[in-house]
Amino acid sequence: MSSKAGILKEHKENFILDEGKLRKLVDLLSKHASKKAPATRLEYTVYRRDDSFYVTGSVDEVLADDNVPGKDVTVVTVSLYIEKTEQEKAEEKRDEKGNATSHERNPCRIRFRSSLEVKADWSISDPDRAWCFLLAEDVETQIQRTLRPRRLAWLRDNHLIDMPATMLIVGLPLAALGLWLYVKGLPVDMAEIEKLTVNEKLTKLLAKKSDMIDISVLIMSSVWILMALIMIFADLRPLSRALKWMDRSVFYWGDQMQAFDAYKSLLTKVKWGIVVAFIVSGLASFLVARFLGG
Repeated sequence: MSSKAGILKEHKENFILDEGKLRKLVDLLSKHASKKAPATRLEYTVYRRDDSFYVTGSVDEVLADDNVPGKDVTVVTVSLYIEKTEQEKAEEKRDEKGNATSHERNPCRIRFRSSLEVKADWSISDPDRAWCFLLAEDVETQIQRTLRPRRLAWLRDNHLIDMPATMLIVGLPLAALGLWLYVKGLPVDMAEIEKLTVNEKLTKLLAKKSDMIDISVLIMSSVWILMALIMIFADLRPLSRALKWMDRSVFYWGDQMQAFDAYKSLLTKVKWGIVVAFIVSGLASFLVARFLGG
């Protein structure tokens, strides 16, 4: 039995696969395949979001896909098939009638998947070790050119980034409550109190007592509400989900070109909106503290 060499690799980084990068991969496979048996072919399997799929031998047909939302491409697999050698044909398994199960072998498969955790994976195996590893090196180089850096990936994947997000979300109402209590607890101007009549003093005292009761009820209610918010946000992991939404893979042809460009534009606006909101919030807090401080 003939020996084999091989390699299998996976990537979790998101990718942008456009026409130029796909054609470069196809040209690379065709170049390496030309060094093998003369009977070689490339096969493309395409899956869409509506669960339909098709298999074709033409990269032009793949790139001509309209790639419309709802029927957009979610998986593209490129497979290289090579005719078996006489030795391989002699060693191959046969069915009950004694016929060969296949006259081809599949030494290389490259797959891109936009909706799963493993975004890109490829495998190569062949009896020719030198050919196998030279192809693997070139394939990995081209795959790397399609990948996007995983910003804050370790924080997002381990949900560590949700801890400060939860503290921030819960801290905002706490800060507002503290500011309100500070205003309520400002010292009373005794000179103004002395000018009041007895009835006015009694009314002010009763109002102050009523405020203290309201504050006690508010604090007790806030504790339970904030505990519930902490548990809800810890379970929802809002920031991790937002980062995953912001970072996506795309088959950049057909209608998805315009859709992805619009998505990037929206993402830029959201990022700048967050930056401006933080600046305005910080400035407002400074001004309020300066004003209340006298």
